[in-house]
Amino acid sequence: MSEPELQNGARTTGRVPNIAYRTIPEMPGATFFACSRLHAGLTTRACTDMWRATNQARSERHTACRSCFVGATHARRIKREPIADQRGFGCSRCARGATRLIQKRLCVSCYNRERELIKGRNARGMVPTKLAPLAVRRVFYMSNGRVYLVRSERTTSSAELIIATLRDAVYNVAFAWAGGGGSAWVS
Repeated sequence: MSEPELQNGARTTGRVPNIAYRTIPEMPGATFFACSRLHAGLTTRACTDMWRATNQARSERHTACRSCFVGATHARRIKREPIADQRGFGCSRCARGATRLIQKRLCVSCYNRERELIKGRNARGMVPTKLAPLAVRRVFYMSNGRVYLVRSERTTSSAELIIATLRDAVYNVAFAWAGGGGSAWVS
């Protein structure tokens, strides 16, 4: 979905369909709405500021605003992928919610398991057996009309790269896999 196509003109108006907006005579110029994520009444300006702080400046202060469609619309940004709209989506390996990511991709637990696998022993001195072998993987994706390559030295599956790409993407993303007769784009 390109920027002008966003929900029947929501990109240009900065308003989300099915949300009731109101003004208060004592505060001219301020438009209020009921935020369902924060369970609070906010101005559209406050919503924009919190969304930008979390999504663009990577602040941990307003985690509920991360990848919020309403905040993106108020900030006049395009909608992110549906997978990124799920709350608490953090670690690209285990897909559990995490507010702290190491190397911008792994939760602390997955990072510790990876380090144990690299060292060849866990805290008890035994060889780790539960984590899949680490390998170099790459995924091609198209975003905003350009083709990109994501490559990682230590992954357990290609899904890690896909999850990380969807989580961090601002524009819609389509992935490609090389098949028998060429490549096919999946969006």
